[in-house]
Amino acid sequence: MFKRFEFLQPGKHKDLRFTESEGYSYAATEALIPLVLHEIPEATREFPIIFPNNGQDMPCALVGLEPGQNAYVGEDGRWLGTYVPAHLRRYPFRFGSVAGRADLMLAFDPDAPHFSGDEGQPVFSIDGKLSPAVERRVNLLKRVQSEAAATRQLVQQLRAAGVLADRTITIRRQGEPGQRISGLQGVDDQKLAALSDVDFTNLRRGALPLAYAQLLSWPNLWRGPLVKMYPDLGRETERSQSLSLEQSTIDFSFLS
Repeated sequence: MFKRFEFLQPGKHKDLRFTESEGYSYAATEALIPLVLHEIPEATREFPIIFPNNGQDMPCALVGLEPGQNAYVGEDGRWLGTYVPAHLRRYPFRFGSVAGRADLMLAFDPDAPHFSGDEGQPVFSIDGKLSPAVERRVNLLKRVQSEAAATRQLVQQLRAAGVLADRTITIRRQGEPGQRISGLQGVDDQKLAALSDVDFTNLRRGALPLAYAQLLSWPNLWRGPLVKMYPDLGRETERSQSLSLEQSTIDFSFLS
């Protein structure tokens, strides 16, 4: 979503105004949306949750099956689902690092539709404090930031336990060869069941709820906006890590 960003400064941006946007056109090209711990229960009901094999070790809501395609954003920018992930709700703000500073600084996307006009609330009050509307976004951003490390640790625990396996999704369009999407991983229920009592107990103290959430979420691949966009979506998901893939494969591992 962020093609560029600026650090927010009271002096430089004292005249900047913020408008709450009801549309999600800015997320129309997002195929994977990172999730943090507090939203996993809601996300499990609505999205297939997946672990992209991209080194980020974050669970993601799979909202599109091709890069640049988000099945949950309508042509008019409406969100077609029920739950909106925090990663989208905190936009157009993010934290960024500055050389020489240990703390993170608040940044914003100057191209976001939230700053496109002279209407809305000032981002800063006269005394240089953030307005309530912006403060709400920042508080959500802080919560996401605070949970990211713990969420990542749980995914790493699943990976260390050896219960993650490659997932391949096949999509078909009439008159075209099938495309297999790779670069995704999910929990292998057979590997989970084969864990020793000690290893299973260790997961139960940490990442086991996340493992079950991912397994329970997988049927969402065949319902809702995804299946409407891809009515011929193949229901077979390969688990083999040695699968030979066609040249038409779409690899999601490059997404971060």
